[in-house]
Amino acid sequence: MGKIEEPQMSEEELRNLLEYSECATFVLEQGMEFKVVYANPKFYQILRYTKEEFADQFENKLKELILPEEKQKISNLIARQSVAGGHIHLEYRIKRKDGVVRFLSMTASPFVRNDKMCYYCSAMDVTQQRRTLAEVYDAKRQVDLITNNVPGGVIKIRISDFSILYSNDGFYRLAGYSRSEYFSLFGNHCDKVIYDQDVERVVHMIRAAVDNGGTISFEYRIIAKNGEVRWSYVNGCRVDDLDGEVVYLCIIMDITSKKKLEQKMEDSLRRSGYLLEYMKETEWTYHIISKKLYRNGYIDGTYSRERELKNAFTRETLGPTVHPDDLDALCSFFDERMRKIGKAKGVFKVKDSKGNYHPTEVYAITVGTEETGMPEKIYGETRFLDDRSFIVSQEPAVSLVSGTVGKVLKIAEMAQEKVKDVVTGSMPYQEWIERTRNILKNNKEEKYGILCCDIDGFQRLTYHYGISIGNELLISFAKLLCKHMAYDNMCSRINGDYFVVFFKYEKHGELLKRVSHMLRVQKEREKELSYNTYGTTSGIYLVKPGEQDLDKMLECADLARRSIKGTRGNHYSIYTEELQRNQFLEEEVISEIGTAMMEQSIEICYLPRIYKNRDNVIGCKAIPQIQMQNGSYLSLEDLRRYIDRSEEIQQLFFYVLSNVCCSQGVWKSKGYKIKPISIDITASQLCLQNAVEKIDETIRENNLEPKDIILEMQEHCFKDMTTNLQMALEDLDRRGYKVFISHFGSDHTAIHSLRSLPIAGIKFHGEYFKQDISDKKEHIILKKIVEMVKEMDLTVACGGIHTKLQEDIARSIGCDILEGEIYYGAVRNEVYEKCFLDN
Repeated sequence: MGKIEEPQMSEEELRNLLEYSECATFVLEQGMEFKVVYANPKFYQILRYTKEEFADQFENKLKELILPEEKQKISNLIARQSVAGGHIHLEYRIKRKDGVVRFLSMTASPFVRNDKMCYYCSAMDVTQQRRTLAEVYDAKRQVDLITNNVPGGVIKIRISDFSILYSNDGFYRLAGYSRSEYFSLFGNHCDKVIYDQDVERVVHMIRAAVDNGGTISFEYRIIAKNGEVRWSYVNGCRVDDLDGEVVYLCIIMDITSKKKLEQKMEDSLRRSGYLLEYMKETEWTYHIISKKLYRNGYIDGTYSRERELKNAFTRETLGPTVHPDDLDALCSFFDERMRKIGKAKGVFKVKDSKGNYHPTEVYAITVGTEETGMPEKIYGETRFLDDRSFIVSQEPAVSLVSGTVGKVLKIAEMAQEKVKDVVTGSMPYQEWIERTRNILKNNKEEKYGILCCDIDGFQRLTYHYGISIGNELLISFAKLLCKHMAYDNMCSRINGDYFVVFFKYEKHGELLKRVSHMLRVQKEREKELSYNTYGTTSGIYLVKPGEQDLDKMLECADLARRSIKGTRGNHYSIYTEELQRNQFLEEEVISEIGTAMMEQSIEICYLPRIYKNRDNVIGCKAIPQIQMQNGSYLSLEDLRRYIDRSEEIQQLFFYVLSNVCCSQGVWKSKGYKIKPISIDITASQLCLQNAVEKIDETIRENNLEPKDIILEMQEHCFKDMTTNLQMALEDLDRRGYKVFISHFGSDHTAIHSLRSLPIAGIKFHGEYFKQDISDKKEHIILKKIVEMVKEMDLTVACGGIHTKLQEDIARSIGCDILEGEIYYGAVRNEVYEKCFLDN
């Protein structure tokens, strides 16, 4: 390629170029006065002088225009920069022709002309730029003054790396650092003091705000210089920079005091909530004008779980939840409180979430407005009272040992300790204790064990045959224990029919043979007797080498005995840790049932009973729903088993009866045609002291009649008939109550009860109707039983119908009254009221 020639300009072209230049260009001759040798028109325009005026007045001396206070400074700067040999850069003020002071920014380059040092110069009027910059600086000072007086931090951050673009002093004070300390420790990043557990959440909140293009607003914690954890609240908006980087301008407030106050309030509310829950109390505030009710505390167990209610104190809203007998009184109570300033309290029966009516204490205080003094709010509290009206008194238990060694020892204190048992002639209990402890104390390698046993149904036997027969049985049993089990005649009768035996054995297999042989002999003796016996129950504890705690051994042996108590025949059980765990679980369940009764937390559901067809509902069965701590519900069969094994929950029948009668009384007062409800009862419950009187009293006080309740007792209860049970059944019959034998036909042993006892009917259970029953004699037997019962003018029913096969069998033997899930499941009381009761 050829060489590119640079364009040449004439002197005239250069002069024209200088005349059109936007800045002043001129040539200075070095000296004290800085004489202008040449200047373009722009130079004179800036000064507002013509060329001639500048020459006449100042003799072309630029220094004459510079303000006096800056002349010396400019001279010094030119001298210093000239020595350095480079360009000269100056900024100075001049006074124009019109008297206005302007800032000039000048750049000069030295050259030699006619043996004199000169400068090529260019200058611009930068007065406006200086003013703008001054305004910026002034604005920055004002911003700093404002932000540094904000009670918190002001910060501008780049989101990509959380670097600080601007921050006021308050930002550093949040964490207790100075600006220099923070920078030296954490650099230029704002995320270094965030509490570790909050970092992930803070990043997530910021990323979410960036993605949505929204503002930042959240709370987080920081670690202060002194190690204290402090709370901060950040609020920011997006102000991206010119490069498109995401930038946020944020205000950060210290809210530690607020959070501590909130924590105290939360703790106070939580504490209040726990206490109210424990006491079954509900705090509430009613706004009279807006008619809104706000509640706190014990909510889940009340008629509604809503914490805010509208129009809560009207007759329409109170009607479904308040017992009809108390509705008028409670409405008047609230009406007065809404009209008058003052306080009042009362007790009313109110429905809970389970549909049960509780006596509830209501406190209410009406306060007025400050301006008019008119009633404005009602502050109140409601509390479920401890209702034990369903409890009946129990006769002193004659059963001997119920589970703890303390009770065993208490019974022993009643025994004859220093002389032989006058009935059986066995060893005194105190002597048995002393000898057993001495043997165990000196034992090195021998194998010993302890046996606790009693005679099943001994009390009933003495009721039927008298004390002399009972004593004869005790003597025989004591001889049997001494002969086959006791070591050196170490057998003692603690009290009644309860015996303890200390024995010695060689091998485990040999021990089992001895125990089995003893029980076999006992069974043969029972067959020889002319009166009925019920078997024996024995619990065994095998002593471990070196073990000395006799009290614990007795407790474990008795636990083994109780684990099989109620099993018919002669049986024994050997204590194991697994047995103890199972017993502990059973005791836990029993305790939960007792607690549920005391806390009135059992829900009563109703299983409809039909006659012939599904649409003809003639009554129902009451089913208590007891929820365990693990969330499951206790089945009816398990519930019956626990009732038979524990005296603690004998009151369950009366609990169910009380709630059922209360609901029926309410339905009756509403105008419904109520239908009979059946309730399960056991022989032990019916034999409690004054049980029949309590049943009658509960029904009468709810304005019901005996025909409204049917009592169902399982067939096995009638096999061991006692005088007490027979008298209770006869008393119920005289008062007009109906008793059904339920689970009839399980082993066909209660037929005699139909002849000798005042029974109103029988009830089969579908679980006994098997697939092949139609091909066996059992079908004929059941059918003939139904015919016989109907000829006696008794009622026949069948429950537990879950399949079509069970229904077909029940109908084929003549059952017309049926109940079971194939027709309807158990429903809550309000559902039963709406769906199955007629006005």
